[in-house]
Order: sequence, then C-alpha cells, then structure tokens
Amino acid sequence: MAFINLQRFAVTMMSDMIDPEVLGQMISAQLPKAIKFAGIAPVDTTLEGQAGTTITLPKWKYIGDAIDVAEGGAIDFTKLAKKSEQYTIKKVGKGVEITDEAMLSGYGDPVGEAQAQIRMAIASKVDNDIVATAKAAPLSVSHKFDLDLIDQVEVTFEDAPDAIEAEDAGTTGVLFVSYKDAAKLRKAASNTWTRASELGDDVLISGAFGELQGWEIVRTRKLNEGEGIAVKTGALKTFMKRNITVEADRDIVHKLTMMTADEHYVVALVDETKVVKILALPVAADADISAAMTAAGLSDLFGKAPTDLQANIEIGANDEITGTLKYVADYSAAGYLGDEKSGNFLCLHFACTGAQTLKAYLVGGIHDESTLDSDGLLISRITDKNTQKVRITATAADGTVTVREYGLSGLVLETA
Repeated sequence: MAFINLQRFAVTMMSDMIDPEVLGQMISAQLPKAIKFAGIAPVDTTLEGQAGTTITLPKWKYIGDAIDVAEGGAIDFTKLAKKSEQYTIKKVGKGVEITDEAMLSGYGDPVGEAQAQIRMAIASKVDNDIVATAKAAPLSVSHKFDLDLIDQVEVTFEDAPDAIEAEDAGTTGVLFVSYKDAAKLRKAASNTWTRASELGDDVLISGAFGELQGWEIVRTRKLNEGEGIAVKTGALKTFMKRNITVEADRDIVHKLTMMTADEHYVVALVDETKVVKILALPVAADADISAAMTAAGLSDLFGKAPTDLQANIEIGANDEITGTLKYVADYSAAGYLGDEKSGNFLCLHFACTGAQTLKAYLVGGIHDESTLDSDGLLISRITDKNTQKVRITATAADGTVTVREYGLSGLVLETA
C-alpha cells in the first residue's frame, strides 16, 4: 500500500492571489500619474497622520504698494487682512467582485484588471473634483476660441483683485479645453502653434496637445465645447489624508471575491487669482427671424419681407454666415443705416439668456455701436463681405461681458 504525504502539496488560497496590502501600494504609487489634472493640483501629503477632517487655508489680501515718505515723516501702516476658506476631507471609493469562474478561467488577468480599473475610477473622480474646484474660481471670461482668447485670459489675470504683479508677472500656465476647441485653436494659430513633440521636458503637465503663445494646451473630455480653464502654477492643491486602502473579502455563498478601495482627500483652491474659467458663450444668432418678428408684432421689415432681403442664410459652427443677400433698391430702412438706400442688407435675430443689454456693431461700417431693441433684430448694410463683421456684445447684470463676432466672407452679394 502506498502512502501519499499530503504535506508535500501546497494549497493555493484566494488570499495568495489577492494581497490587499500589495495592491494598495501599487494603486497608491500609480495614482498620481493617473490623475490627468495633477499637474495643476499637485498632491500634498502633509495631512497624513494628522488629526481632524477639516483644513483651513488662509488667503491674504495685498496690502498695496509702498508710498513715498518724506524726511522725518511717518511710514504708513496697513492692517494685514486675510480671509479663510475651510475644506472638509471626504472619502471616495470603488469596489469590484470577481467570480471564482473568472479567477479559474485562465483567460486574462482579472486581478490586474480590477486594480487598473479601481485606480482609473478614483483618478477620474479626483479629476472631476479638480475641474469642479477650478470652475468655482471667481475669475472668468467669455470669449470665442480664437487667437484673441489668450490675450483676454491674460488681461483677466492682470486685473484680478489682490493679484501681486511681481509674483508671477509674465508667467503662463495650462489651458484645458475640449477636443473641438483645441482643434479650433490649432487651426487659428497655424505657424505659431508649437507641437507637443517640440515642447521637450520643460512642461507643466504631461499629455499636452501643444503650445500657443506660451500656454500649454491640454485636451480633455471633462469640459464641454466653449468651456475652458486657464490655470497657473500654485492655484490648486490636492490634500491627501492617507494612502489608498484596499480590502478584500469572500462571499462564500455566491463564491465571489470582493475587493474595495477608498481614498480620503480634498481639492482646495489655494490662490484664486491664478485660475480663470472660460465660459461658454450665451449669445445665439438666428437667421430665421419670422418667430422674432411675430413676437414683436411686426408684419414686415420697413415694408420688406425677409425673403426680399436674403435667401438661404445660415450660421455655421465657426460663426461664419453664409447665404445670399439680394440687391434691394430704394429701401426705406436704409435711412437709418446711411445715405445709400440701395444695396445688400442682412437681417438677423440675436438673443442672450441673462443679458441685461445687447449691443451690435458692424465692424468696417460707418456707424458706432448701438443697443438692440427688445426684439433683438438687426439690419445691416453690407458693402464688403471680406472685411466687415457683425460684433455682438452682451452685458449681464453682474457686469460679465460676452463678445461674439460673426464673419461674412461666405455671403454672396447680388448686384443690380
């Protein structure tokens, strides 16, 4: 009779395949690289091991420039003022379940995949919080995505209350935009665009799409078209309370291995003068003006129907107006537009939700900017489609100003 020594055989336990401590260390080590916005909100671990769940950040106000002091005169004193912002540490987590069949199938690596997806889930949540915190910054600008956007962003930074000029004068940062808006900027920049491959190692954030006027352009799906976030170094921080904790347990009834991971952190706006959010433009233009005419009680436009003035007018996604402007002789409305009463006339309807005033200006025209009536209708005499543009300025009750320009080069101007 043969005897088998069972002690010679090692029994592989589920705990041998999933080591929570090892997985936690792996996820913690890889998490900072997985957070796409970590470059503008670097991880700060000073809270690890500290008691409490709330962090208070002081925000000092600038005392003002020094002033001249006469001989024997007294130096002016200014009280050092500050305001404090409190942030509460929060917990986020994610879990997965792995069946015994998946573990034993030999196909793929379910444990490795679970680790990767948990890391991805937590990193994505941190990214969401960074974006939400940046969007809460007080500085904002409304502008279309063209080459003038960078100038408007930099002007907003310079005009920020409590901004200290010597601290970061002339510095640039990272501009986060949607994929569509990044394409618009690259197309508008043409030869002034710096490709990502030419940036070298001196970049603020990995994965940059390129550089424009010193600003790194980074594409993200976390922003809608028309939105953007311009951030300088030192604006945000991600305070980590502890490393990721991974735990595993067995469901012996359903034969599942359950694995969870959680992270305790908070994203804080450390310096609100270093974030400018770019708001989606609220101005809307409409070439089908019949509804606006009906709402305003108008049966015609100074004796003309819209079809007497134009045909097939459309406004493209790039704010270029196309279609045909008919030649109109002796138009009575022209008296408001200039001495010439014949020519090509464009009629559009404009609306802006939340705007207190809407002003229109024909760039290259002969008249100054004027305020639109409540009906939002604008009639313009177009003489040069290649140089003239329609500029609409909307001002909200809080003083926020939105400027939007519409190109006319796609129009066809009929002659007499």
